[in-house]
Parts: sequence; C-alpha cells; structure tokens
Amino acid sequence: MTSYFEVEQRDGAARIGKILLSTPIRTPHIIDTVSLNDPAGPFADAGSMWDLSAEEAMENIRKIRELSGDDAILILPHQDLTPDVPDDVAETIAKKIEMEATGPVGRIYRNGQDVKKADLYIMEGAGSFEGNARKFMGRIIEMRETIAPDTALYVPNLCTPANAAMLIYLGIDVVDNTRAIVAAYNDIYLNTSGSYFV
Repeated sequence: MTSYFEVEQRDGAARIGKILLSTPIRTPHIIDTVSLNDPAGPFADAGSMWDLSAEEAMENIRKIRELSGDDAILILPHQDLTPDVPDDVAETIAKKIEMEATGPVGRIYRNGQDVKKADLYIMEGAGSFEGNARKFMGRIIEMRETIAPDTALYVPNLCTPANAAMLIYLGIDVVDNTRAIVAAYNDIYLNTSGSYFV
C-alpha cells in the first residue's frame, strides 16, 4: 500500500487518481521526458546504472532528496533490459543494483523478480512491446496481479496520440512523450489517426 497515490474513480481497468505530493498530480498523467533529469521536478530519475557507479547513484539519490525532500517521486537507479533477456542475467543485474531511498519512490518492474514496495512501478522495456499486443497485455495483467492495487503504473516510451486512450483504458496511470520527441526529430508528424512524414 502506498501513501502517495490514491485512486479516485474506476471504469474497468481505467482509473482516475492523484499522486499525493505537495501539489497533487492528477492521473492519467503525461511526463515530459526531459523533465526526468530535473531533480526539483515531481518525477526525478536518479540515473541509469549503465552510466553510474553505485557511489554515484547513491550521491544522485542524496542530491534529489536534498533538493526536493519528499515532494518528488524518486525513480531509483536502474539498469533497464529488454523483456527477452535470459532470467539468470536479469537476476544477476537485479542483485547488483538494489538500492533503497526514503519518501516516495518509483522502481523498475522486472518480470519474474521479487516485487519491492514502491509508489510507482515502471514497466521495464515497455517500448519493445510495440507491435506485440498480446505480450504487452500479458505483462500488464502480470504486473497488476503482483503489485499493490493502489500503486501507480508508468509505461515509458510507448505512448503516441494514436494509442494514448487505449493505454489509459488498460489502467496505465503515467505515460511520457518519448515516442513523440523521437518522431519529431525524424520529421514524422503524429496525430490520433497515425503518423505522417513531413
């Protein structure tokens, strides 16, 4: 159970809620991906263990908490993998990067691993599910069965104008604009009916 997320209304799997920071954030919510690097923002990413040592990661956690106190969801240091990585590799990496922090935290949900308490779970490798609706739906069902029902679910690198409503209806609370940014850099215009080269 979390102290930082509250579901206010449900319609099937879809839900309206709020993340309880000093200024509540209504969900469903779209994160500007660039803002994840701002330690004073409502969602602060402590960094990737692909780039950081354990000491640097702990220093990032300390800096973020120093700047924001408990008024930001701290995404713990992570080492993201695709869903097809062998289980033994994923387990080895999971043990290597286990970190804790006080206050509201977000953590990567890794398939088949022990689920530790968090206020926000992030679907690992969500972007790689594009074009495979069956696997994606299976992962959402698995996550919902293993995480607490009153925790927020963030699916990064998957939302577009064409699929945003479907993601929200499936019960995703937080999405981001990564796909839109990448499309824009590639001169692709996105709208609710698809994508078009400019």
